[in-house]
Amino acid sequence: MARFYPTTVLAVLVVLVVLISIFTIPKLKSNPEKLTNKDVQERDVKVNQLIIKDEKEEVKEAEPVKEEEGRKEDVKDDEEVRYRGDKEEVVNNNVEEKEDADEDGSSSSTDGDDKETTYENVINVLVTSDNRTLGGLVAAVNSIYMNTLARVKFYLLVDKVSVSHLKKWIEMTQLKDIDYVLKAFNDSLVENKIVVRDARKDLASPLNFARYYFPVVFPSIEDRLIFIDADSIVQGDIQELWEIPIKQGHAAAFSDDCSSISHRSSVIQTKYMDFLNFKNPTIKALNMSAMACSFNTGVFVVDVTEWKKQRVTRQLDKWLALNTNEELYGTERGGGNSGPPFYIVFYNKYTKMSPAWNVRYLGISPDTRYSDPFVKSAKLLHWNGPYKPWSRTAQHTDDWDKYYISDPTGNFKVVRKYQTI
Repeated sequence: MARFYPTTVLAVLVVLVVLISIFTIPKLKSNPEKLTNKDVQERDVKVNQLIIKDEKEEVKEAEPVKEEEGRKEDVKDDEEVRYRGDKEEVVNNNVEEKEDADEDGSSSSTDGDDKETTYENVINVLVTSDNRTLGGLVAAVNSIYMNTLARVKFYLLVDKVSVSHLKKWIEMTQLKDIDYVLKAFNDSLVENKIVVRDARKDLASPLNFARYYFPVVFPSIEDRLIFIDADSIVQGDIQELWEIPIKQGHAAAFSDDCSSISHRSSVIQTKYMDFLNFKNPTIKALNMSAMACSFNTGVFVVDVTEWKKQRVTRQLDKWLALNTNEELYGTERGGGNSGPPFYIVFYNKYTKMSPAWNVRYLGISPDTRYSDPFVKSAKLLHWNGPYKPWSRTAQHTDDWDKYYISDPTGNFKVVRKYQTI
């Protein structure tokens, strides 16, 4: 009997395992040379499909990144806006500093462009004048410009002979930086409509009635308008007058004549009966009270929308023309001027504004004076009456003189007791 040793058995097993592996396990290596064209095409198609799929997935994964980049760009834009805002604030601060410097006398000029950035809204101011009162217009405009940081647009309406004169006056002096529109008034608007029956024939000037027609002459004016007579100066900030509340349904605000601040003496007329002819049947038919308090039309604030809605210009023009055929006004103690048509149209339909914004009657007499502290505290001084601040006999001329700018052409003369300016 043959004997088997462990080593022999182990060797036999190894041989058997090798033989089985050779004949039963498939080959793992492929031979590239044996791939057919079809195999290659199928492989390429699968590869391309995988590439396309991968690209789509990459796009989807990239979209959040792109959105994030968009957010970063938005943030950048916001930062730029804030920067611009900061930049504007710096400009505004510079303006305030410059204005302070002007008041201290350390700066002689104001940058008009910078000034425009101070307030968002534009304050519309209308001043009218003929060649006789042109120096008054200049002083009025300068007083407004000097005493506010607000952006003001001046609408200047003069007679034809004064257009080139006033333009030179503005462009050749410190007023060259103001924002303004200058026009000649068309006298045909009041032709054959003006009758002045009292002694003051100067009130027959067409420019005295030009305020009626501002929507016709300046149709682009919107929101509000401030009218100021050329014989006035503004000592307060015009922004305050611009912002006064006007009651709903009212087209304008005036200062009434019955307040203690403006009622200086018994020679002042303050009632409707002092201006209108209540014996006239047309006036009687209006059922107005003869004792109603009159108001001054030299300074007023207009709600332009309401003015146009109520067709105030047409109404004023109607009463102005009617007075040429009927004696509606002009022979009463108060005389006849541009005021009476206003009294008819705005009877019980106007808002009262602070009398401090129309301290008047400075031109009513060469003798009677307000106290100096009172004059200094007034927001607006008004030389209504025959004695104008550019004449020799006017009162409180020192308050007017500091705003007057000498005429560079030398045509307008200011007469003083010992000199001519």
